[in-house]
Amino acid sequence: MTQRTFLLITLLFFLNGLNSVFAQDKIITSAGDTINCNILRVSNKKITYEKNVGGVKTTLQKERRFVKSWIKNEADPFPGGLDAEIYESARPHDSKWKISVNGGIGYRIAGTKEAKQDLIKKGFSEQKVDSYFKSIKWGEKAAGQVHYMLTPNYGLGLDYQFFTSSGSITDILDPQDGAMLYYGLAEDKEFTNYAGLSFYYHEWLTPAKTKFYCQVSLGLTMFRNESTFFYNPILITGKALGGNSELGYEYFITRNTALGIHLNFFQATITKVNLDDGTHSQEIKLEKGEQRGLARIDVSAGIKIYL
Repeated sequence: MTQRTFLLITLLFFLNGLNSVFAQDKIITSAGDTINCNILRVSNKKITYEKNVGGVKTTLQKERRFVKSWIKNEADPFPGGLDAEIYESARPHDSKWKISVNGGIGYRIAGTKEAKQDLIKKGFSEQKVDSYFKSIKWGEKAAGQVHYMLTPNYGLGLDYQFFTSSGSITDILDPQDGAMLYYGLAEDKEFTNYAGLSFYYHEWLTPAKTKFYCQVSLGLTMFRNESTFFYNPILITGKALGGNSELGYEYFITRNTALGIHLNFFQATITKVNLDDGTHSQEIKLEKGEQRGLARIDVSAGIKIYL
């Protein structure tokens, strides 16, 4: 073998070695470690890769929940025929912040039997009382959440919920005194604000495309009822401990933006209220049958932004 041939072979081996070093794929773990390897397959649960262990090529697997992100060498086509550009757009998101804004409708599921009987006893017709409660049970909601991801799957943040509904009765009121009849409007405009500390979890259904998530929160509920009873206004306010649970599905339209649909269950009970007629203010502790149940089920849709 001539010296020239020997140098040429040595150079080829050297260049091949450089290619194997710089063309390697990388897996970045949740702990911040980097694994230089050759990625073979990526599924919802695991990344299968090939790594040189003690001079022997060995096939290994890493669970996705322990992976922060991964990089596929652009010079090496992605298994299954996807090139590096397409693969890059399909990499898992390593965003730390999630911001969610949504709106929808809600239905109050708390019992109203005793409240109905009370209005009927005051002289309102049963038909109009039923219509009033059907109206006030349905309402509009808006919500927003901000979460910081502590791990790739778990996060902690703030949950805000707003719900409003209204109902009214225009009727002739018979006070059952044998002398007087009253005609007028009884109306309620109710507002519920809630803010709480939220615990968040998500799981990818398809890599970087669809996701399932859930979040539960506990916080402060603030209730406000702008009531009018036969042209006499009264403001009713109250506070209580509340909780919110949410299940959702997200579909990513870009790498950092997703559309979502959600199902919520909210629970709170007002046991003490403050009554203010503009002249006098009074705090009242409600008896068991008078307490205002705010439990409801919501359906909503919105947008998610990952930063």
